[in-house]
Amino acid sequence: MKYLKVFTDFTIDIESLSFEERGRLFTAMLEYAGNGSAPPLPGNERYVWGTAKKQIDAQLKSYESKCESVDRARGHRNQKKISEINMKSREEQEQEQEQEQKKNSNKRKPLSRKREFDQRSVTNDDFKDLFLDLNEQEQKYIDEGKI
Repeated sequence: MKYLKVFTDFTIDIESLSFEERGRLFTAMLEYAGNGSAPPLPGNERYVWGTAKKQIDAQLKSYESKCESVDRARGHRNQKKISEINMKSREEQEQEQEQEQKKNSNKRKPLSRKREFDQRSVTNDDFKDLFLDLNEQEQKYIDEGKI
């Protein structure tokens, strides 16, 4: 569980505990809610632990049942969407595929750096331009306060 719900009437159960015992109790409650195990409780807080543990277990059960119902609801919605998709006519699906193919065919695939260098010769001017661009970018970052 990612949270711990503590009701205000729990103060009645812990009013006789010292602040140290309360701290150890709440730490144990958080650990138990988070990972299912609690550290040993050496003081009087061990007498209140049973009540706290029972509340956490009840909250966990409630949380799990809510998660299951949400998952079921999502499943029904997904099934509804699937059936709607299946109802599309074959022509509509073919038209969509053609449009996607047109979009993909219009996109130019970038060349890898290796292929770029293989396809053209590199001159000193290319390196000069590259370093000038890098210096401009660095100055821009400095001006914006990012460096």
